Parts: sequence; C-alpha cells; structure tokens
Amino acid sequence: MSKVYLFFLLLICFKSIASNNPCDTENGGVIAGYNCVNNKIIIAEKKLDKSYKEALLRINDESPKLITEFNFAQKEWRKYKDAECDFIGKSATDSPWQGVQIKECQLNMILLRAKYIDSVYFG
Repeated sequence: MSKVYLFFLLLICFKSIASNNPCDTENGGVIAGYNCVNNKIIIAEKKLDKSYKEALLRINDESPKLITEFNFAQKEWRKYKDAECDFIGKSATDSPWQGVQIKECQLNMILLRAKYIDSVYFG
C-alpha cells in the first residue's frame, strides 16, 4: 500500500471519528443523511411529546372526557404520518435516498403536528 493512499485513508477515518454528528459529515452519503434526519426526528419527537403532554393537562382541566378522543386522534395521526411518508418517499425516488426522503417527510410532519398542537391549545 502506498504511503499517500494510507495517509488519505487515515485522514478519512480520523475525520469521520472526529465528528459524531452525521449532519456535519461532508459528502457522507445516504447513511449519513439518514442518520442526520433520524437525529433531528429524535429532537422533534421530544418537542411533540412535550406539546402533547401539556395539551393533555389542559384538556384534563377543561374537558376530561375529551382525553380519550385526543389520544385516539394522536394515535391515528401517527398511522397517517407513516403511511403518507411511505407513499411520498416511495413515489419520489427508487434510489437508496428513498429512506432519507421518508424520514425527512416524517420530520416535517412531526414538527407541523407539534406546532399545530401548540397553536390550538396554547396559541
């Protein structure tokens, strides 16, 4: 193995180890893109969970009998989100990036849902 080749191999390995955030990976490809969006989904899910729990508290104070319906609506919304994003991702491309597009759709829908819940119950 040539010294130049070995140097570049070590440089690439060091760069990937130095950045734990896949969103910072330059030219990271599909896996880095997928992991980047997945990390953003984790943060968005925490925001949605917080909004949802706060809305439950408000519903419980104002109309406790609506909690069942709110829980059902959230459960059905999650099914819709998954089905809609699977369709959007699969119809948009037949490439390895399909999974990333599905995750990006899910991220956008999660952020919109949190914003919607906040606007209805706290806006």
